[in-house]
Amino acid sequence: MKNIFLFVVFICSILISSCTKSSENYQKNDTIKEIQVKANNGDKEAQYNLGVMYTIGKDVVPNPELAFKWFEKAAIQGDAEAQYNLGVIYTDGEGVVEPNIEKALYWYTKSADLGNKEAQNNLGNLYRNGSVNGIKDYKKAFELYNKSASQGYVLANVNLADMYLNGYGVERNFQKAYELYKASAEQGDVDAQFILAGMYESGNEIEKNLTEAVKWYTKAAEQGDSQAQLNLGKMYQEGSGVKKDDENAIMWFKRSAQLGNNEAQSIIDKNS
Repeated sequence: MKNIFLFVVFICSILISSCTKSSENYQKNDTIKEIQVKANNGDKEAQYNLGVMYTIGKDVVPNPELAFKWFEKAAIQGDAEAQYNLGVIYTDGEGVVEPNIEKALYWYTKSADLGNKEAQNNLGNLYRNGSVNGIKDYKKAFELYNKSASQGYVLANVNLADMYLNGYGVERNFQKAYELYKASAEQGDVDAQFILAGMYESGNEIEKNLTEAVKWYTKAAEQGDSQAQLNLGKMYQEGSGVKKDDENAIMWFKRSAQLGNNEAQSIIDKNS
C-alpha cells in the first residue's frame, strides 16, 4: 500500500472505513540520534519520522505525547502525512488530546489539499456523516471520495460505490456501484466482498447468482467477517449456491459465534 515501513492501526467508527496512522516515507537507514538532530533542526521529514517512531516504539519507548508533538511540528511545516495523522488523532482523541472534529477537519483538509488520499477519504466521511456544521454534504463527500479513489485508495472506492448505490451526491447507478464493489472486492476489501456477495444473493441490483454469492461470502468469511460467516453457514445448511453440507455449515456458524454473533450462536444451540 505505498512505500510503508509499518502501519499502526487505530480503528475508528467512521462509516465503513477505517482510520490508520500512516508511516509512509519512514526512513529506515538513519539512526535515532541522526533523526533527532535533524528534527531539532527543523527537518519536517525527520520530525514526521520521530512521530512514527514514538508511535510504534521503534528504537524508542512508545510515547503518544511525543508522537503527537513531532507530528504537529511536521504538520505545521506542511507534511501531508503528519497532517493526516493529526486528523486521525483529533477524530478519536487517541488518549493524547480530546476528540475535536473542528481540528480533525482542519488537518484533514490541509492534507487532502496536498493530495493525500487517506485524508481525502476521511474528510469525505466527515462531510457525509454531517460532522461539518451538522449538515450532511453528500456532493462534497462524493467529490472527495472520487479524488481519493482515483489515486487507487480501496476504502474510498468502497465509499464511492455506496454513494452510487444509494444515490448520495450523485445519480443512483447500480451498475457503477457493482463495478466499484467488485473492483474493491478483488483487491481484498472485506466490506466490498460482503456487500458484493449480498448483491449476488439477493438479485436486487444485479442478476442473482448464488454461486458467486458463496464465493464472495467465503472470501469475506475467511477474513473474519462474522456476518459473512453466518450467511455462508446458512448457504451450506440450505444447499443454496453450494452442495448442502451440514458439517461446513456448523463450522461457519461456530466461527461466527466465536466472534460474538448471537444469531449464529442461537442456530448452534438449536442444533445441539
